Amino acid sequence: MSGEYRSRVERKQAAKQTKQKKAKTKRGRSWLKTIAIAILLMMVLGAIGGIATFAYFVKDAPPLDEAKIKDPLSSVLYDMNGKQVAELGGYKRTYISYKDVPKVLEDAVLATEDARFYEHHGIDIVRLAGAVLANIKEGFGAEGGSTITQQVVKMTFLSSKKTLERKAQEAWLALQLEQKYSKHEILEMYLNKIYYSDGIYGVARAAEYYFGKTDLKELTLPEAALLAGMPQSPNRYNPYDHPEAAKKRRDTVLSLMVKHGFISQEEAEKAKQVPIQSMLTKRKNRKMMYHMTPSLTK
Repeated sequence: MSGEYRSRVERKQAAKQTKQKKAKTKRGRSWLKTIAIAILLMMVLGAIGGIATFAYFVKDAPPLDEAKIKDPLSSVLYDMNGKQVAELGGYKRTYISYKDVPKVLEDAVLATEDARFYEHHGIDIVRLAGAVLANIKEGFGAEGGSTITQQVVKMTFLSSKKTLERKAQEAWLALQLEQKYSKHEILEMYLNKIYYSDGIYGVARAAEYYFGKTDLKELTLPEAALLAGMPQSPNRYNPYDHPEAAKKRRDTVLSLMVKHGFISQEEAEKAKQVPIQSMLTKRKNRKMMYHMTPSLTK
């Protein structure tokens, strides 16, 4: 009888423990469900807030003015003997089309500025994510995630200030630019707009000024690498004023070309052996540059 009693008590205790375990499991699941819902709600609210903020920033973005896409060229004056005597108005640049750009130069520019240029639609999410992480670690503005398309937008329509509003407008206009123009047209815009120090704009004029070459297809690998690297900081990498910094930057571009599969390591090492001074033509006298007022040239 006592054994039977113990058996009933044990069964009751076991049932009670099972019930308690189920209650605990239920409470645990309830907490997990509550946390999951809270996280999801925060994500939704964050997305709505982000979209609202983006819309607020881009509402005042300038329109894509086609008149500003193609920059004004300077006017060249000649004397009666056909000798150039002055260059007035606009900026010192020689306009080129995409078909004038050799593959070695395009590869150098893409490796340096936007390796995924032909894969994105104006904004490179992969590169942007890397830049966001760098900015969180090192502070806002530590690293840029701008594509070539975004750089064209910035040079044409926006200021160079590093603000969230400007970045939002830059992204918005970049998406629009990609819808309106082809990749080749956008790359052409970029190569004609970039600054190369000493009052030189555009890759064609830069090739003539630094290397004495009027045909871009004559550019060598080390020359193309230097032209691709200079726009990041034109005055700092001016090869006449800072040959050591220019070489370091050129060699960085060559390493990037290897990284992205445009050239071999052997080709890069050979190009790195070329002295900067041996690439340059004699420096031209820097005369006073005359420009029309912005209202007349823009």
